[in-house]
Amino acid sequence: MASPSDSEELVKDLFRAVMKDDAAALEQIRASSAIDILTVRNSANQTPLQLATERGKKDVKAYLEGRKKGGAGAASAGKAGLAPSASRPSPAAAAPSPIDEQVQQLFRAVMRDDAAEVRKLAASGLDVAVLQNKSKQTPLQLARERGKEAVLACLAELLPSLVDEAPFSSSAVLAVESPVSAATPAPVEDKVLVLFRAVMRDDAAAVQQIAEEGFDVLTAANKSGQTAQQLAVERGKEAVQKLLARLASAAEEAAPTKAAVDSAAAAKAAITAAVATAAEE
Repeated sequence: MASPSDSEELVKDLFRAVMKDDAAALEQIRASSAIDILTVRNSANQTPLQLATERGKKDVKAYLEGRKKGGAGAASAGKAGLAPSASRPSPAAAAPSPIDEQVQQLFRAVMRDDAAEVRKLAASGLDVAVLQNKSKQTPLQLARERGKEAVLACLAELLPSLVDEAPFSSSAVLAVESPVSAATPAPVEDKVLVLFRAVMRDDAAAVQQIAEEGFDVLTAANKSGQTAQQLAVERGKEAVQKLLARLASAAEEAAPTKAAVDSAAAAKAAITAAVATAAEE
């Protein structure tokens, strides 16, 4: 059960979404909490619909009017002081599965910036890397969008550690690779995660692409301290092993030899000495 402070924060997020004319965010809050978005009021005693109408937030207004027309039962329950979930269920409605409830708990925890709860759900076996809400966002994407710093730090720690456990689907990689905004660069932690997932899939093409983007695929390490090459050898990922071996060989060839370095150093020393002698004369 959410604490009063958690509920207050969600209400603030709700009215911020109204001001941004963000109907998708409003739907996320509605789906992941017990707040009645039709009857809740801000400090000015306005409902979201009243505020949207006053401020000309067309998308949110249309969304709320649609909810009002299509969810009269939910609105009535809200006026009676009950959350929509407390109203009488339809006989045909199926009870939510335990996994669905856990997913809702996960996204509520993200919205509360509750890193401890996210960590607990991950430890229970819930795949916090790939699960999506109704807006098709992963916990990582939602945490970024809402600026949930504690959860972001938690996910940055958790996700790379999951790489060592099992192979991942390409959809998981896409979920992490896709930033909330095109203007937001992917953090280094995400690049490491994408790299090691590509290793686990034995996806040499993906590793090659990451290398071409300028990321150092030869020295980056996961939470266990393994490089991509070491993990590929351990897990028998032959295509990635061959690619990384070629990249390592190319890097060695491109690097200056010891003799060349020594020669350059000697030449520099000679020039320095000559300049010093000329200055003395």
